[in-house]
Amino acid sequence: MFVAHSRRAAASARQTLCSSKGTSLSAFRGILGRSILGEAMDDNLQVEVRSSAIEGLGLFALHSFVAGQRIRRINVVREVTAEAPLREELGERHDHCDYPDGKVVLIGYPDRHINHSCDPNTCIEYDEDASYIVARRQILAGDELTCDY
Repeated sequence: MFVAHSRRAAASARQTLCSSKGTSLSAFRGILGRSILGEAMDDNLQVEVRSSAIEGLGLFALHSFVAGQRIRRINVVREVTAEAPLREELGERHDHCDYPDGKVVLIGYPDRHINHSCDPNTCIEYDEDASYIVARRQILAGDELTCDY
């Protein structure tokens, strides 16, 4: 019972975080400039990229998730600066970026394929050294993950 209660409390806290707007650069401390592209991540088995009815490619759940559950840690590749601009020849694009506190960070595969919705089923949770895709409501295996960005 204690574990279930703690999980509900954590889920409630995540829902509160997801409902607030604004991104703090401090949320990305520890991951800016550090590429995690290609590194093995346990949560890679939570999602897959495939064709989307919304636009182009989308991010899809391989398992069901409950409201407030973390789906995966977002793959932040690096900070984009004048000295380190986007490299279009490598497929880096502005629509694969996030903008915390006026900075630009490049979001890597597979997370860059999450599509927009005005009624999204996920939100972003900003932690001290990482950010996460979190379920806003129940998501079934096979559902496309969407975010309001």
